[in-house]
Amino acid sequence: MKDLKQFIKTTIREFLNESYEKDSEKIIFSRKYSDGFFDHCKKNIKKIVKTLLSEAYYEFKLYDLDVVLTIDDLVNANGNRTIGEYDDEINELRIVLFSYFKRFLDGLDDLSELTKDEKELIGGGITNILITADNEFAKNIQDSIKQVFYHEMTHHYDNIKYGKGYSDSAGRLEIIKSEIEDEEKRLGYYVNIPHEIDANFISTLTIMFDKHGEGYGDFRTFQEMFLDYFPRWKELSNENKNKVIKRLYKFFNKLKH
Repeated sequence: MKDLKQFIKTTIREFLNESYEKDSEKIIFSRKYSDGFFDHCKKNIKKIVKTLLSEAYYEFKLYDLDVVLTIDDLVNANGNRTIGEYDDEINELRIVLFSYFKRFLDGLDDLSELTKDEKELIGGGITNILITADNEFAKNIQDSIKQVFYHEMTHHYDNIKYGKGYSDSAGRLEIIKSEIEDEEKRLGYYVNIPHEIDANFISTLTIMFDKHGEGYGDFRTFQEMFLDYFPRWKELSNENKNKVIKRLYKFFNKLKH
């Protein structure tokens, strides 16, 4: 898939024709990584907290994926703070918790500057986010981390399936995006990229099933709930909206029967 146009045509065609079986496979795949992440955190939380408070980074292997958990002030390729980012060239996923502890960490040159009380507060916050989630704030962050896994592991699935052709071509699409100066047009381009629509489709279904199970009476209810969770739906082109609904209808019919 060296040719970019051919890659786009191929991904659009596959996106349109994704089967219930393939969508279900992607949901299971992304859930496996999310569950594996939280299982690892539960088993290693003391080590995770200690390492983050001393080095700001905690790294571990999750199946074939390198996971980097950090409280450092990292930004993505666009210069924005995000809770998670996947690098398809090196199979690495970063989970960034800085924003939630910004009032303690902003402006620090070294973590040793933190007081004992501040470290205890941050450590308790990390534990609550990753393990207990005993309040709405922590639960929302934990849900955001799950959404990162569901979305980014869909990219990882495609990266494994297509190999270097996927990362090279997706990278070239990212370059095109970065050259668009107008922010609204850049965002509009980005959310309409086939592999982004695909990742949003899978992550939205997975979140729905997490929260509401898999039993739905009719397609209208199913569709309305799906659209409530689908990110930046209004910014999709009408053509892509129709493609998503068509794919959703195919999935619902198989799910129902």
